[in-house]
Amino acid sequence: DALVTKKLTEGVKHGINYNADGSVTFVFYDKDTAGKSHQYCYIVGDWNEWTRKTEGAMYYDGSQGCWWITLDGFDADKEYRFQYRLGNTSGTDTYVSDPYTEIVYDQWNDQYIAGVPAFPEGAKQLVSAFQINKPEYAWKHKDFKVEDKNDLVIYEMLFRDFTTSQDIEGAMAQLDYIENLGVNAIELMPVQEFDGNDSWGYGTHAYFAMDKVYGTRDDYKAFIDACHQRGMAVFFDVVYNHATGVHPYAALYWDDSVNNVTESNPWFFTTPTHPYNVYHQWDHSNPMFREYVKKNLEYLIKEYKVDGFRFDLSKGFTKDPYRIESYNSERVGYLKEYRNHIKSVDPNVVMICEHFVEDENYDLARADIKVWRN
Repeated sequence: DALVTKKLTEGVKHGINYNADGSVTFVFYDKDTAGKSHQYCYIVGDWNEWTRKTEGAMYYDGSQGCWWITLDGFDADKEYRFQYRLGNTSGTDTYVSDPYTEIVYDQWNDQYIAGVPAFPEGAKQLVSAFQINKPEYAWKHKDFKVEDKNDLVIYEMLFRDFTTSQDIEGAMAQLDYIENLGVNAIELMPVQEFDGNDSWGYGTHAYFAMDKVYGTRDDYKAFIDACHQRGMAVFFDVVYNHATGVHPYAALYWDDSVNNVTESNPWFFTTPTHPYNVYHQWDHSNPMFREYVKKNLEYLIKEYKVDGFRFDLSKGFTKDPYRIESYNSERVGYLKEYRNHIKSVDPNVVMICEHFVEDENYDLARADIKVWRN
C-alpha cells in the first residue's frame, strides 16, 4: 500500500463524474492542514466484492490534493454502491462515502426504512451510489417562480410530525389544507441526509442526498411539483454551521480517543467558535468549503427546483469567538458570497438567514437577504 501519483484528468470535478465514453471518474479530496494525505485510497463497491483490489487503488495528484480513478464496464441502467477506504500502513482503514453522492446507504439505520435495499455485505458504515443513466423526473410545473419575496406566508413543516404516516406521501395528501390556510410557501425542516431516522434533521451528514426516511428522490420532487401546482413555493432549511462526525470530511481526520476531529482537519474547527454550536463546526474561512456550499445550493436549485433557503444558525459562520454578537465583516462577506451565487443560478430564489445580529441584519437586508426575526 503506497501512494501512487498521477496527474488528475483535466476537466473533472470533485465527486462522481460521468464521462461521454460511459466510464466514471471518481475524485476525492484528501489534504490536511499540514499538506499531508493518507498513504493509500481504494474504491470498493458492488463490482469488486467490497474488497481492496489492485484495480481499485486510486491515484493521488498532490498538486490538486485529490485521489482519483476512472473505471468502466458498468451497466448504465444499474445503480452501483461504493465507498472509499483510506489509510496508512501503520493503522486501520477509514471508511467514507463520497461527499457529493446523491444517495447514502446507512449500515445502522436503513434496516428500519421500508423499501430500501439490504445493506451490502462487506461494506461498512455509510456508502455512496451512482447510476450512469439516472432516471429523470418529469416536472409538470417547472416554470414556477416566487412572485413577491416581500409577501410570503411561510408554513414551517417537519415531515415526521406533520402527518401520522410521517412521510412525504402523507404530507402530499394535506396540501389542499395548507393552501386553504392562505400559505404561499412551505419551509421544510432539514431533509438532507441526517443521523438516524427520527430527528428534526439538524444532524446533517450528506448535503447532496435527501433523507430516505421520508421518501425517494422522486417523492421529494413530486412534493415540490405539487406545491408549485398550487402556487406555493418550497424552501429548504439548510444546515451549514455544522455537520456530524460521519460526514466524510469529518471522518477523514478523526481522533477516536477524544471523539472529535483532529487539529489537522482543514474543514472543521476542533473547538467551536461560538456557544450555540452543536456537532462539529464548519470553517467558512476555508474557500474550498465555501465552494462546497455553493455547489450544494446550485445543485438543490437545479435538481429539486427549490425556491429558497433558510440558513440555520448563520451567525455561527465565524472563526472569531469574541465577536459572535457584534459586527463581523467576514461573516457578512460569506453570506453575501452565497447570496450572489444563488442569484447567479436563479435570481428569484429566496435566501433567509437565522442571524440575530442587529448591526449585520441591515447589511444582509440590503444584499437581498431576508432575516429571521420574531
